[in-house]
Amino acid sequence: MMRGFRIEGERDLVFVPLGINYDRVLEDAACCARSIGARRAWAAPGTVNTLSFVARNLRLILKSEWHRFGYACVNFGSPVSMRAYCGSRA
Repeated sequence: MMRGFRIEGERDLVFVPLGINYDRVLEDAACCARSIGARRAWAAPGTVNTLSFVARNLRLILKSEWHRFGYACVNFGSPVSMRAYCGSRA
């Protein structure tokens, strides 16, 4: 994009900064454990973790405190004009 940009040209190049965040997803624990090299020798720990996860979520549902997974948030910053940026640096 910068190769074709000319300060005196008829078009400006505008960048819009953004941030994408999420609270959590179901795969977080498994992905984190896998990234540090944790391996399970047998299936029982996975079964126990799954059952405790389900039990904890059922308890939260019964208490009306359960929140769904996967909330995402996108924040947009102020647009940055390349023409204005280059003009301020010259």
